[in-house]
Amino acid sequence: MKRILLPILVIGILLLSACVETTTPPSPAPAPTPTPSPQPAPAPAPDVPQQKVKDIETIMGRAERLGIKVQSIAHVGSSITIACQADSYTIFRDYKAALEESGRFSTHIAPPEGFLYVKGGSITLEPKFQYIDMPAVYHEVNLALSPLEIQEAIKRLVGIAEESGINVDPASDKFNVPAPGGTVTQTVGGGTYQVLPFRNIKVQGDYENVIAFISNLDSGKTLKTAILARVSISQIEVNSKIETIAIVDVDIYER
Repeated sequence: MKRILLPILVIGILLLSACVETTTPPSPAPAPTPTPSPQPAPAPAPDVPQQKVKDIETIMGRAERLGIKVQSIAHVGSSITIACQADSYTIFRDYKAALEESGRFSTHIAPPEGFLYVKGGSITLEPKFQYIDMPAVYHEVNLALSPLEIQEAIKRLVGIAEESGINVDPASDKFNVPAPGGTVTQTVGGGTYQVLPFRNIKVQGDYENVIAFISNLDSGKTLKTAILARVSISQIEVNSKIETIAIVDVDIYER
């Protein structure tokens, strides 16, 4: 009898052991290591330096489409002044309407319309965009700051003009860069900078070439620390050919 009970007892113990093992709750899984949230990349500078050129192209493009003669454009700060002439008062009014409908200008101040048949005059536009004092733009400028001698800056401006198709031969009187007296200190966006203020740079030639020069400065393509401060454009006739003259102010931030 003992011989029979012993195997049965052993089997019972094994079964009980198996039951205990299967009913033991599993150990909790280790908590997953938290994945750090990706940090957003710094926002690139908005396309504000290029806006001055786009304003000019909008003004000239709509003038050409309607046959308007634009004598001059002055783009200074947050104001643009156009002197223009149309063949009829209806075309002149269509031009003013086209400038408004372009979406680039929030308001315009046209000549008084006390006289019904006004065919031209001065139009003042207020762009919808800001061009300088924008932190993202100055952030990009800061990344490229480095000391720059006046003669080296002039050399680069001449190079931009040549690349744009401007005749830079002094004898041609098509390009002139008055040298600044030295650097000036400017405080912008909470930072203090040394600036080379180039004033009254003269650029003359075909409209497309003059615009190419302005666009290069406006976009920072060659001089990443350049801020286009002012542009004035006029058109003259030279040997039965219309040429464009631009007077440009540009600030080059060097350190």
